[in-house]
Order: sequence, then C-alpha cells, then structure tokens
Amino acid sequence: MGERLRIYGPFVEYKAYSFRYGNILLTTRYRFNSYDVKESNFFEGLDSPEDTVMGGAAINIILPYKMTIISRSDFDMLNRIGGFEEKLHLKKRIKWKMLSINPELGINVLSSKMANYDYGVPENSATVWRSSYYLNNGITWDVEISLMSMPFYGWNFNASAGIEFLGNEIKNSPLVDKEYIWKGLLIISRIL
Repeated sequence: MGERLRIYGPFVEYKAYSFRYGNILLTTRYRFNSYDVKESNFFEGLDSPEDTVMGGAAINIILPYKMTIISRSDFDMLNRIGGFEEKLHLKKRIKWKMLSINPELGINVLSSKMANYDYGVPENSATVWRSSYYLNNGITWDVEISLMSMPFYGWNFNASAGIEFLGNEIKNSPLVDKEYIWKGLLIISRIL
C-alpha cells in the first residue's frame, strides 16, 4: 500500500521508524486456532481454541551479506488466549532474475498461557486416555524458504514453505503426535 504500510494476507505491518541498519515495525496478524475439537474424538471434553488478533512490534537489523536478523514480540490484543509470542529469526536474501529467494532460520517462544492454550490439557479435562498436561513455555525452531516476485504489471506473489520442529515440552503433550509441522503460504497481491 505504500512505503510504510504493508497488508498481505492476514498480516499488517507499519514501519514506525527507520535507521541506518534497520527499522522498527508495528505489527498485527490474525492468529488461527490450533485445532478443532471436531477433528478427533481424542479432543472430546476440550474447548475449541478461538482465533484471535496478535499485535506487537518487530525490529529488523540489516547485517552484511544481505542478511537480516528479525526480533518480534506479539501479544493477544483481544485477550482471548492471553500471553505472548517471541520470535528471533535470521534471514538471507538472494536475488535471482525477477525473484527474491529468502532462506530463514528461527526460534519461537510461546508464553506459558499461549503454550497451554494450544498444547495443554487442564486437570478438569483429563480422561483415562488423555492425562492432564501443563507447559512452562513452548519452544519451536523454524527452517523456511520463501520466494517473492518483483512487481509484474502491478502484481506480485509471495510463496513460502517450511518445517517447524517442536520443542520437548510441546512434543510431550498428549495432544501432539508429531515432532514437526509442515507449513506453507501463498499470497498473490496487487500493488495500489
């Protein structure tokens, strides 16, 4: 939408301040629920998690060799879940013809409230086949690659694919049966 404001899919970023080696962003994004209790009988007795809106700030620091370190902190603006998420990612930008290719590595930390909302089992929801479970926090690691096109007749696209490795506290939850999560995103946008 402009030099300072970007809206893409469920994400909104506003560049609040720029400096020589980076910028500070105000961020908002829609956070989809982690599961639906109708997906499996295993979730019987649990409440379906709610969607919410996360808001916060990020700082991007430009490093040599077209690398960027991104530190981001978001909190639940609607207080449906409570808590916060912290992210620290390292991204490299590679230009190839009309594409920008961006491999990325990162660590993500969920506060106890948010980790328990997604992966915890309250004592009053425990069953014979599903024990109660409490998390002190939740940690995951990301490996991702994204492709972004240069504007072409006012249109561009952004596609990403990645894998998120779950930390031990999350993997040990009775609600989790995998050690990783595959992720993907495709956004086609028009520049106004």
